[in-house]
Amino acid sequence: RIDFYYAADASNPDWTQIGNRRLCPGGGQQTMTALFTLPQGALQAVRANFVVGSGSSGMNSCTSGSWDDTDDLVISVQPNPSIQG
Repeated sequence: RIDFYYAADASNPDWTQIGNRRLCPGGGQQTMTALFTLPQGALQAVRANFVVGSGSSGMNSCTSGSWDDTDDLVISVQPNPSIQG
């Protein structure tokens, strides 16, 4: 299973789950995606929690199974002047 999260402030992340937990389609290399609209914030983060077996992931914790993995990616976002108020 895989869970995706985002945080509008990577310096002080308050993780919000993106959609529902997804089941992986099978073994081997897979591409999993989640679409969402970026919130306001200059330094944002996304997180993916990959859980194998009966482990339970959580938005603020890493999982501990031998095949489990948690990865975060921090993104610097520039404001778009065409949509600024």
